[in-house]
Amino acid sequence: MIDLKLKPYYLKWIENDESIRKMAYRCYMKSGSEDTVRMYIDGVIMLSKFMKMKPSEILESKFDWEAILNEFIAWLMFERKIARSTILIYFNGVRKWLETNLDKETWREIDWRRIDKPQKWKVERDRIPLKEDLQLMVRAANLREKAIITLAVSSGLRQSTILKLKIRNVKVYDQGQIKSLLTLIYELLMNEVINIIKNYGKLTINEIHKKTDIPKETLMEILSEMEKRNIIKIENENYILNDIQVNFELSNKEIGIIIVEPEQAKERPEKYMTFCTPEALKYISLYLIDRVKRGEKLSLEKFLFVNRSGRPLMKNTFRENWRKLLSRIGKNIKHRKWNQYRFHTLRKYFKTWCILSGVDRLISEFWMGHKAGIEGVYFLQGIEDLENPALIERLIEEYKKALPQLTIFTGVEDIRSIERKWEDRFEELREELKERDQKIIELEKRIEQLI
Repeated sequence: MIDLKLKPYYLKWIENDESIRKMAYRCYMKSGSEDTVRMYIDGVIMLSKFMKMKPSEILESKFDWEAILNEFIAWLMFERKIARSTILIYFNGVRKWLETNLDKETWREIDWRRIDKPQKWKVERDRIPLKEDLQLMVRAANLREKAIITLAVSSGLRQSTILKLKIRNVKVYDQGQIKSLLTLIYELLMNEVINIIKNYGKLTINEIHKKTDIPKETLMEILSEMEKRNIIKIENENYILNDIQVNFELSNKEIGIIIVEPEQAKERPEKYMTFCTPEALKYISLYLIDRVKRGEKLSLEKFLFVNRSGRPLMKNTFRENWRKLLSRIGKNIKHRKWNQYRFHTLRKYFKTWCILSGVDRLISEFWMGHKAGIEGVYFLQGIEDLENPALIERLIEEYKKALPQLTIFTGVEDIRSIERKWEDRFEELREELKERDQKIIELEKRIEQLI
């Protein structure tokens, strides 16, 4: 029995309907994607609603399937107002369900060429954003979006993978040392407490609490850890700093390590890893500290990005937030096609600058979670342990080649000059293609005259 990690709503359909169970398992065995299973089940549920019959009842009846499916597609488009791309997914789900459950003779009788599937509207080719565009996005974004954008740009992760990350998936590399992201967050909070005590000499826990936004329970844990590390001592209920010199501020040299597990990636049976810039790590840290100060108790199993109620951020919610962000920028910056910047273009930006920076191709493919890259880097020494310091140092040396280009708010002038160079080269190539096409047209005319 396959253990599908789906919402109870979908699991109930799988448990209660044999035909859906067969289709779900067959689909998962082939694709390995629970998202695909969910969307395919949605397609069968929609067909059931359209025909006002249970899936099992539909299969037991005899239908003109070409006519039924054409009517079903029209109903989805005009009655339910469903997007063309979603209709195609639902259609594929119904087709897979029929293929799995119909007898061979009935299946072969269906002439799929007679079913009018909607053409997916083609948007203009995605534009890879310029550094200035990314800066505008980050400036217009809220703290959570700033963290997501800088992470996507500097890691090459898919949107779906980013939203599935947990706090335990992010480590911090600092001058040969590796620690958890959660440790970093608490050290940054410790630094805030150190500065407060330093300014006032000595303070009680209530006095410290009044001067910081840290919840009291979390503050008590932080002070306890500071005592263990011999950073502070207690005298007459007052906290006093010891003479030990510590500084937990981010130095802009720390690099984030993101370990992606198979269930978080798209159809990947192995773990893989990528990195994020100190800039992205800073925004992620600020975002998590903000969550702590709002009263959330962080743990390694908490999702890295959540909604206001503390639940995992859903794809549809983020997609709508992304659309609103671009819309806000578009109102202020005219004469630019901001709608061309789908979130996926941030991943393309990462790949483009890895190539232009001379990063080893297989390693950059590995960072992006591509199958060829994952298989290609498994020859590296120590790859069996993705937290092996020697392996991480080897990969970080490669990552540093692209680090300036993947950092949104540094090295802008140098990057822009390189961008202009490539834009000029692309323009030259376009002109060359035009000249070639013109020569071909002239040759064709001469051939016609000769004939």
